[in-house]
Amino acid sequence: MDSEQPQQKSTLDLDDPFGIGGLAGGFGENWEVIFEQEDATIKRKFNETNNVYRFYTKGILKGVTAKSLYDLNIDTTYRKTWDANCAKLEVIEEAKQSGGFLLETLFWSVSYPFPFSNREYVFQRKYKHDVENNFYAIDSKATENDKRPSKKASGVRVEVFESTLVVRELEGDPSSCEYISLYMENPGGSIPMWLFNWAISSAVPKGLDDLKRASTNYPAYLEKRKKK
Repeated sequence: MDSEQPQQKSTLDLDDPFGIGGLAGGFGENWEVIFEQEDATIKRKFNETNNVYRFYTKGILKGVTAKSLYDLNIDTTYRKTWDANCAKLEVIEEAKQSGGFLLETLFWSVSYPFPFSNREYVFQRKYKHDVENNFYAIDSKATENDKRPSKKASGVRVEVFESTLVVRELEGDPSSCEYISLYMENPGGSIPMWLFNWAISSAVPKGLDDLKRASTNYPAYLEKRKKK
């Protein structure tokens, strides 16, 4: 009888993912585990400055290449097909080279359930494929932009928003990848912070499931788009 193969787990270090220094690390210890499966772990740590949690996810996506996970996360058109809460997502300043990254500015509107107002984000996103060190990185942070001024927002403008994703090929399996993600936001408005922190702690695992489905379906989406 064949012996059962052990499940692979990501061995990436929180403070120095992929051996590249502080790109996605530097937030110390004392993280609280809120979700754990064979292929993913989600932790959180309270950020006293912004009165919200920072979330940290690391895991493995089997059958999804590192390039595919990277590409789908910067594909604004695809995001609108799999994220039900994405009301609008558009580039308002096209990508340009900056410090070894491509840098662009985006506007993002997210639908919130009644009776809460939609949230609007204006953020800079920098991203790159580091061929020498064999990783992909995406880093986003809220900013201001005259093309979408806060005073003309139709929803609540989110001023605290940070998101980082670093991905590399899974060792021994180029058809799969491992990743680290960090995420933090303060939604502003009249939502009590205890309610938001509770809601997002539940939403992050669901978001991981959505991302897994989006990753699996992305190649078929690209083939369909080519035929149009």
